Amino acid sequence: MTAATTVFGRLQKSFRDSIERSKTRKTQGLRETVDTEELTFATQMKLRACGKPDASKVLKEITKSPKRATKYRKAYSSSLQEKRGQLSPLQALSMFVEAGMNVELIYRFRVILEVISTGHKVDTLKFAAYAMDTAKLYVQLYSWHPMTPTMHKILIHGPTVIENALFTDWTTVRGSS
Repeated sequence: MTAATTVFGRLQKSFRDSIERSKTRKTQGLRETVDTEELTFATQMKLRACGKPDASKVLKEITKSPKRATKYRKAYSSSLQEKRGQLSPLQALSMFVEAGMNVELIYRFRVILEVISTGHKVDTLKFAAYAMDTAKLYVQLYSWHPMTPTMHKILIHGPTVIENALFTDWTTVRGSS
């Protein structure tokens, strides 16, 4: 059957494109008549024939004992979690630089985010000029990529937000105690 053929006037999806429920229904007869060990071995052979020897070896390993599959799943899950770890500032900067981002633009974003998050009073006219220069630099360098809504809010509307925000100058609060 091709990717989408018709049977009795109804469009049929390929097995790969089917949802889990359809796949379960389509394989029900096979699962009821063929032993698990035979299905597993046949799958191993098919994976090898398709040029996926590693997948075949993994399948063979995880079916050796009942606890082996659980160990594989936990190891895989923990390896994914390790990759999600937070980057250090230096790692993040090197990632952006390796991707070809402009270092001056990265520095400007850093300054803007630090100013916004300090809690100190900010000269909004100077901030507005700096943010607008940053926005112009972004458009000049990356005109092919539209500015994200968050970036637009910070660069274009940031001064207005700062003017209307109720900031506490934490240095005076700390000094008074």
